[in-house]
Amino acid sequence: MKNIVCIVLILVTVSFSGCYGKYELNEIGIVSLVGVDIDDTNNIILSVICILPAQQNSDVSNYWLGISEGSSIMEASKNMNSMAMKKLLWFENDIIIVGERFARNGVRDLLDFIGRNRENRLSNKILVVDGKANELLQIPSDVSIDLPSEIKGIAKNSKQWSKTYTADIREFLISAANPNVGSYTGKISMKETKRNTFSTNRESFKKMSLEGQDTNIAYVEGVV
Repeated sequence: MKNIVCIVLILVTVSFSGCYGKYELNEIGIVSLVGVDIDDTNNIILSVICILPAQQNSDVSNYWLGISEGSSIMEASKNMNSMAMKKLLWFENDIIIVGERFARNGVRDLLDFIGRNRENRLSNKILVVDGKANELLQIPSDVSIDLPSEIKGIAKNSKQWSKTYTADIREFLISAANPNVGSYTGKISMKETKRNTFSTNRESFKKMSLEGQDTNIAYVEGVV
């Protein structure tokens, strides 16, 4: 019996390594945060932050922000692929930020996109932002090395202290199948502050030229 278990584990390991081995590290961009908006002409605006794991140049960011448009999320994602310099992999993404206007029109297109793209996981959390998702994705991270890690940490911490509830795609699909059940999820917002939210020495701070400037920070609170 132990021998059979070992053989199964080896086969599973080999099959997974084969999937990851299709692309070299310098050929991929790992999607780590997604934003979805709709504009005045009902075009979809898709935004992604990608990790570039093989980026060796210290003068170039390891994160790429891509923004594309399309008549649907599927078309916008295809347009994104045509402008990306790397093969985009979606399986590591955890959070989707939905713009307020898109949310008011319903998330059916988003659910359809998740269902058709095998790399997207049903465990993706959805947060609704006041305003536009692509604007949120453009603010700098406050404490973490990158914005995706920061938002994931804020959402997790807020949920633990009962400040909000963040639903995932699976819950939205269940609600969509029942017309008598509504959907709700966490709300993420941006606010401007002149307050310094990081600690550094005086000389380094002077070099940043940030004194007196307004900066945007993200926070999660409430449900919509």
